[in-house]
Amino acid sequence: MNENIKEKILNHKNFDIKLKGITLEEILRFADGLEIWRPCPEFKQKYEISHLGNCRNKATKKLIKPYQSRTGYLLYFLSTAGKNHGRLIHRLVAEAFLIRLPDKTEVNHLDFDKTNNTIFNVEWTTKRENTEHAMEGKRYTGSYNTAPDGQAWRIIDGKRVLVTLV
Repeated sequence: MNENIKEKILNHKNFDIKLKGITLEEILRFADGLEIWRPCPEFKQKYEISHLGNCRNKATKKLIKPYQSRTGYLLYFLSTAGKNHGRLIHRLVAEAFLIRLPDKTEVNHLDFDKTNNTIFNVEWTTKRENTEHAMEGKRYTGSYNTAPDGQAWRIIDGKRVLVTLV
């Protein structure tokens, strides 16, 4: 980024204005190719999560090693009070960086890659939206119920929803 433009932005009177929870300082860090770090949800005193899905110890800045679950999702084991807690990385990133509407309770990977946990690849969705997205990408492996007329259906958000099997 041009240093003159950067200096003008930094000296602007509205420097501390937050845009959807992201400060101008964070935008400048991103523009310079640097990671944006925020306190890790549930573990704010001890860990930080980045917009790329990396996690580090807040005091030592040492990166935490991710583990892959049997279902393919990446997670971190974070400790508090001597206990380890497994947390899915895509949820930590979404909780730290993305605005969540009250009806959106699930986090979706836009490109279907369960290991791509950047803020550019995750979004808050409803259960219905997440299931529909998985079905569009032919990734849904959940069970279907079949009615006597041969139509497949599933319960989503407490409602019976017909699904198209592909």
